[in-house]
Formats: sequence, C-alpha cells, structure tokens
Amino acid sequence: MNFKEAQKMIEQNSVEMVKIYIPSKDAEFDFRALTTRDQILLAKSVSIDNYNGDLIRFGLFDEMLITNDVSMMGTSEKIVCNELTVVDMISFIASLKKQISDFVDHKIECPMCDDGIANRRVNLTVIINNCKEFEPQRASVEVDHGGVNYKFILGESVWYDVMMLKEAIINSSGEENSVATQANFVFNNICLYIKDLFINGEQILTDDNKPFCKMSAIDRIRLFDKLPPAITIDDKNKESLLSIVIDKFNTVDIQEKIFGDEPINCPSCGAELGCGLTYDNFFSL
Repeated sequence: MNFKEAQKMIEQNSVEMVKIYIPSKDAEFDFRALTTRDQILLAKSVSIDNYNGDLIRFGLFDEMLITNDVSMMGTSEKIVCNELTVVDMISFIASLKKQISDFVDHKIECPMCDDGIANRRVNLTVIINNCKEFEPQRASVEVDHGGVNYKFILGESVWYDVMMLKEAIINSSGEENSVATQANFVFNNICLYIKDLFINGEQILTDDNKPFCKMSAIDRIRLFDKLPPAITIDDKNKESLLSIVIDKFNTVDIQEKIFGDEPINCPSCGAELGCGLTYDNFFSL
C-alpha cells in the first residue's frame, strides 16, 4: 500500500463526527472529530500571539465543519467563521478541547508574592452548557440630534471583526498596551455592535443592498467616525451608543456568565487574583 492508498483508506474510515452548538444560530452543526494534526494546531494556537492564534482557530472551524447549514423550520441557517460571535468561538474551542480532556488548567501567578500560583481546573462541560444558556442581546436605539433622526439596531459583535480591528489599531500605534491604543479600540469597537443603521428613516446599505453590518470593518468605522460624538462615544450621555453597549453588551458580565465569577485567591499570601477567566485567557489555555 503506497502513501496515496494509505491516505485514502484513513480518510474513508475517519468519518466520526461531533455536534457542536453555535449560540448565535441556536443550532448544532456537524464537525469532524479532532485529528492529530488538528490537536497540534490547537496546541500551537495557545503558544503564539492572540491575533495569529485566532487565525488558527478560525481555520480549524472552516476545515472541521462538515456542513455549513442546518434545516430549521423549513429554512436553511448557514454559518461561516467570519460571522461567529465570541461566545460561538468559546463554544467551538471548548468542544474541541473536551475531545482531549474534560478539564483544562487555569494557572495564575500572584503579583504580590514570589511563590504564589493559583491553579484552577476549568470544567469544559460547564462552559459549553453556559454557552447554550447564553442569550444574545439585541437593542434598538433611536435619537434625534441636530435635526437628524438616527436609528441603530444593535447586536453581539462578530469576533473576526473585533480581532481585525484590534490588530489594525495595534499596528498603527505600535504600542499594544498604551492608554491611547486601548481608548482607540474601545471607541471604534462600538461600531461593530451596529447591525443596521437608518438616517432620517433611510436604511444605510452596501452597494449590493446588504445592511450596515455587512460592510467591511474599515467602511463601518469611516461612517461611524463621521457621526456626532454626542450620540456615539459620549459616556456622559446615557443614550449614547457607548453607554448602551456598556450596559447591554458588557464584556465583564458576559465573561462571568460563561466562565463564572468565583473569586480566586493566592494560595500562599491570600491576595485576590480576580474572579475568573477572560476571553484571551481561555483561548490561551
């Protein structure tokens, strides 16, 4: 048996499938089971920077997805990796890791003492179930400013857009953790929650008549930058998009719903080490 014959035989006998729940579609999709190559790539994704790690995770999603649509009440629900929310991606990665082990270790080094390391076992089944119970938020915001009526339909942001925006801002500033870079990301990130935009009753569409959220992230930011700041990023205005996104789509609240909010203390000195995982922490486990 030569290489091609062996490869064909392995592929023909590797038909095991797993069902993975995708919260934004409220449906399970068929994926092929994890292979050795997939496991190597998954391990690599946690050992490199977040941007390239995310690219590997998106690649695994596309490669492992057996069908990109499911029948739901007579309609077909399709899914592509660049439409996944962060909770979708957490559900997918947790389901992959669960094929290896039911738990992953979350280690935190204490900044207050030299030998304090908190090690918590994270139950992947609990995380997957929390993703299933998660209810994506939506909101409709209508404001009048300067004689112009604006209406925004808001929903969960797409993780691919968040990742690309963050990388673009870091590359333009050259400083990932600077205050200016973080502020730039927070303000521009608001526009990624906009699913539909109406100005004086007229829907803003792409050239092929698709809603605002189907524009490229760059085009959305360009339009967003031209809107009055009083209705977009004014944190003193309770009706601004920034205030509403912080209230309805609060990242900390979502992380606590998915990962839990049990406080973690240093086993050596007792210092508080936070309340749990963040998105980036989880993807790096």
